[in-house]
Amino acid sequence: MYIGCIYKAKLVQEVMCYLHLYPNLRELELDDVFFSHSIMKTLSKALDKFPPPPLHRLDLREISFTDSEHFLSFVGMSHFSAISVLDMDCISYSKGQRKCSNRFCWKNASVKHDPRFGGPSFATSLALRGDYQSAGSPIKDIIHLLGKSITELKLAVCFETGLDFDPHLCPSLRRLSLTYYHIDPSLSLPHLSELTSLNVLTHFSFQISYIDSTITIPLHWRENPNARVEAIQRLHHALTPISHMPSIEEIMVPKLFESLVENRKIGHLVTVAEEDYYL
Repeated sequence: MYIGCIYKAKLVQEVMCYLHLYPNLRELELDDVFFSHSIMKTLSKALDKFPPPPLHRLDLREISFTDSEHFLSFVGMSHFSAISVLDMDCISYSKGQRKCSNRFCWKNASVKHDPRFGGPSFATSLALRGDYQSAGSPIKDIIHLLGKSITELKLAVCFETGLDFDPHLCPSLRRLSLTYYHIDPSLSLPHLSELTSLNVLTHFSFQISYIDSTITIPLHWRENPNARVEAIQRLHHALTPISHMPSIEEIMVPKLFESLVENRKIGHLVTVAEEDYYL
């Protein structure tokens, strides 16, 4: 079910109290809706009277929470205890948080918990957060709190200079997808070698996406005939440690790097079929 463009907190509450009328509902998407900090308790009490069905996926888009406690209190409500997939796109804190000082930020992410592989549920991890100190953004907070439960993670890195992700936070991670909107031609991607600490990682996806999908040949490739060859060499060097991990079964790369697939020294590789990914 999709609920979007509601800017009155009480109206959001009223709409959510009708979810119980759909007993087979398992996925809920909230897009550009308003949750005030003060209404959280009344929302929880209202849902106690009209409990929603056991939702498995919660998709949050274009929502601003007051601070980390406001955000985590919402996601951690007992009514969402069956959630195993949490998608976040352009979720932010409106105040009370320090600005991100990193060279990049995360705009969207998807985290998944597969109970077949054990580990605590998302609800359990959130319930045990105690006096948690925010890491600075909703996505970082979720990874810090749910890391031990996460078996699948998709991250979009919206700047070209690196990845601020500590793999030790997610020891149960089996599938990891990283999408860069674009990458600097000189970037060596040394941070990818840190992912070798993910001992049970089986699937790794490395994608590069231009927002303007009409750009099929980037400018720096046209100006430098050797740019593509150099880019492939850098990616080859960056992916080699991951491809040698005993647990790895498959690595996905953009179609333009299909020559990597032919290099048997780099391990298990397949190409991404979608044409939306460019370098």
